[in-house]
Amino acid sequence: MISNAKVSTNFRDLSHSVDNAEKGKIFTSPDKKDSAGSLKHKLLAGGLTFATIFFGAIAYQKLEKIVLQRRQTDIDISCKCDEQQKPQFLFAGQSNMVGRSNDAKEGLFDELIDILNSGESKFKIIENLEIAIGASNGATQNSIKNEARILYDMRSLLEENVIKNAMEKVSCSFFDPKEPQVCGCEQDLTPYTCGRDDYGPELMFGHRFSKLDTMYQGQEISITKVAAGGTKIYKNWSKSNAGSPQNYWKNLANTIKAAKGSMKAFVWFQGEADCREAEDRESYLENLTQFVSDVRSEIYKTSLSFGSPDDVPVVIVELGRWVYDINTTVLEAQRTFVNNTPNTMLVSTGSTDIDTEKLTKNLHFDAAAYLIIGDRIAKVLASLLNSNRSLSSSFT
Repeated sequence: MISNAKVSTNFRDLSHSVDNAEKGKIFTSPDKKDSAGSLKHKLLAGGLTFATIFFGAIAYQKLEKIVLQRRQTDIDISCKCDEQQKPQFLFAGQSNMVGRSNDAKEGLFDELIDILNSGESKFKIIENLEIAIGASNGATQNSIKNEARILYDMRSLLEENVIKNAMEKVSCSFFDPKEPQVCGCEQDLTPYTCGRDDYGPELMFGHRFSKLDTMYQGQEISITKVAAGGTKIYKNWSKSNAGSPQNYWKNLANTIKAAKGSMKAFVWFQGEADCREAEDRESYLENLTQFVSDVRSEIYKTSLSFGSPDDVPVVIVELGRWVYDINTTVLEAQRTFVNNTPNTMLVSTGSTDIDTEKLTKNLHFDAAAYLIIGDRIAKVLASLLNSNRSLSSSFT
């Protein structure tokens, strides 16, 4: 027999989804928690009473109608979100930028936070971190020790009442151009508000960057994430291929325009899909060079913050260690691009022969590695911004 609590939960969930749909915030793809189909299934699976059928059917029909209207509408990139002109940082790429923190091990993030906040000795905490990380796909003897050690050193940012709660001055929006019906309105940054119930590098970036000594310290900032899994740099993102099927350059350019001059830097985390075929690998350096140039130009055209497109700071996040089992051409192209291109920096993801620096070998980084990479992006970007500020001051 169904409990009153479960019926209440079903109605709360359904009511919440209708409210979100009316505000333009609903996820309408079939596998989302707030989708019409998912809620319908929950009502049916939860057990049926006359009240459940009658009132649930009314609410469900309303939700289904809203979802259908949204699917039939050419939705603007902004999703009619409230416009706030705070400093924005553009994060783009494929699945590792989307964030797949549960892929290597479901629930690892919660385990890590529990262990770090257990009050145990340093030895015991690191030991338990190693056990938890060691059960993840792609874990190796070196990566387990390194990730546990680095996380322990980051523990001041991983207090449970901080990392799991919404940030007051850092917000994030997520837009997947493969699913234009999914709204990407800004929300306060949490582990669950800027992806698909997982997080990517944006989570720890927000927590670390807000504390670093930059011109934005103490200000409200926003992370604007445009990313889609399985995408190639030329086919899916290149301006020169814009207008082709499954090309998302216009989505990216529209996101920059919507920021109305508030975009302050660009972070690119992509390349996995280009590792498979020789043509994609061999042309990656050329494609990356042109793509970043085009993104910088778009940001420059909308902003008074930069004297030239090259003044836009760019961070490239390198591919993970798994590429050594496939081909390292794209990884080498990323490193060459940064070496050859002013005002850019590379973020290490543990792709090295140095044992004390290795991270997971999983294609999608584990929950610990995403935190570490986000922390590194924040530090690298702060370094770029401060270098630019120093250079600017020397000419005034």
